[in-house]
Amino acid sequence: MSGRYEVKFRYKSDSPTSRGGVNATTVTATSTSNARNQVIASHSYGKGVTIISVVKKK
Repeated sequence: MSGRYEVKFRYKSDSPTSRGGVNATTVTATSTSNARNQVIASHSYGKGVTIISVVKKK
């Protein structure tokens, strides 16, 4: 059964001193790992992303 998940992530940076801001998006997925993979696939843009949290929405 699929559900809605809020995924918070940060874009990876080349600078060792700049972490960048936290971004959040909501996806429909069958599991937390599926939600994580969807965000990585759609937001990495070659530099990659760091997943901070995945929370199932009610």
